[in-house]
Amino acid sequence: MEVSFDADVATEHGIRAAVVLNHIAHLMRFPDGSQVGYFKSCGCAYVHVSPEYLWKMFPFMSLRQATAALRELREGGLIAEREYDGLDPDYRNWYTLTETGNTVA
Repeated sequence: MEVSFDADVATEHGIRAAVVLNHIAHLMRFPDGSQVGYFKSCGCAYVHVSPEYLWKMFPFMSLRQATAALRELREGGLIAEREYDGLDPDYRNWYTLTETGNTVA
């Protein structure tokens, strides 16, 4: 498996967060063939990426590290989260790139 990431994002937010950001950007560009959910709402595209999905996708990342990477990206303003209460608890959190995240991803 090969992974890629932006060095500037890795410097500021950590390597794992940079890998996750790049993966979310990839899923948003190529949603057909992915095993994650994808939808558009209010002009934004959202993907469902859970910490469990990231943990399985990237064997070098623990569940705790995947959770921390998503939190770092949210707090850093690179991704935005949208929660849907009516869905199964495993599919409540959906993510999109912010303007900042889109420019660096």
